[in-house]
Amino acid sequence: KFKEEVKAMEPKEGEKIMEVITSYERKGIELGRKEGIEQGIALVAQRMLEQGKDVEEIVTYTGLSTEKIERLKEEIRNEN
Repeated sequence: KFKEEVKAMEPKEGEKIMEVITSYERKGIELGRKEGIEQGIALVAQRMLEQGKDVEEIVTYTGLSTEKIERLKEEIRNEN
């Protein structure tokens, strides 16, 4: 329905609206990817902690801060 409304507009106005929407879609996709990557890295760090890996080793492989890994470690303790 939205696309139909845009098509009914004056061409230049419709193009501007579609550019804005496309821009927001791209930003949403980028944000989603970034969040997904962050969640994936946190999961890897969590699994490494569960396997008894050293915090410094996890920092090296994940790029997470020592503080973030310590928080994950505490979360794991609280879950058990």
